Amino acid sequence: MVSGPTIGGLATFTDTNTGRDWLKLNDFFGESADQMLATAIPAGFIFADHADVQALTDSLPLDGTDATWQGYAAVMGSAPNRALMWGAYSGTGGDVGWGYAYDPAPWNLADNSDLSSGVPNNGTPYADMNLWAYAGGSVPEPASWALMLVGFGGLGAAVRSRRKTAAAVA
Repeated sequence: MVSGPTIGGLATFTDTNTGRDWLKLNDFFGESADQMLATAIPAGFIFADHADVQALTDSLPLDGTDATWQGYAAVMGSAPNRALMWGAYSGTGGDVGWGYAYDPAPWNLADNSDLSSGVPNNGTPYADMNLWAYAGGSVPEPASWALMLVGFGGLGAAVRSRRKTAAAVA
């Protein structure tokens, strides 16, 4: 795992096992999962599910030492006021779960915690849940959308012109 590129203004880390760029776990504070997703999805991120987070955390074993945990936290990001790496993910049945690790405890995943619209520890220095999300490809810029629409318009005009020409010949 290494520091990754900035995507849509958001910091990432790269899982070197899969090549996935994951959203860093310290970009949000005092926000619900819904609020975080409203920022991450337009930037090109996909809300990870249980299996995605499980695969990532399985490849990053915590061996019970502070050094290992702190090494991961330095790259992945962590809560600002406590030794905790955690984030919301898409749980089963449409609920939101969270995956977390306290220093130096192992990773834990908790499905169906339904934190989509609530902020854990709201109003305290511990409202520090983040988001498990990974880059899912590029998001076209507005200028790209405009060019694409002009291109589709041109194709439509060409098809209409050919049909008119074919109808006139017949």
